[in-house]
Amino acid sequence: MARPAAGALALLFVVAACSGSASPSSPASPSSDGQASAGPSASSGSRSVPASPVEGLIIAIDSGGLTDVRSITVRTVSGEDITFRVGILDDPVPPAHLNEHMAGALPVLVSFRVEGGELVAYRIDDA
Repeated sequence: MARPAAGALALLFVVAACSGSASPSSPASPSSDGQASAGPSASSGSRSVPASPVEGLIIAIDSGGLTDVRSITVRTVSGEDITFRVGILDDPVPPAHLNEHMAGALPVLVSFRVEGGELVAYRIDDA
């Protein structure tokens, strides 16, 4: 009787492993030509970090409460998912506004810089 439960558990792991959830992207590091490049990811080799600003749709928000947004993940027009740590913003955006963009699939424009190997957003605007 333990056999069917083990089979169901194995099936659960296979389904979870095959789900389309995105894994966090590797931090960026400067290359020899001065451009920042992303480290290797599970789905592809190394990728170049695009020039700032980046336009796309917010697909994930990591927050520590109603007022503390730690990071956002943006899907670009080309389909690349880029995670930005949210630094001190030049023009602060209420977290509820970011949620509106995510829920309504409204594009944003993220201005960022590379700091300590991370992409750090310093401005998030309506696109």
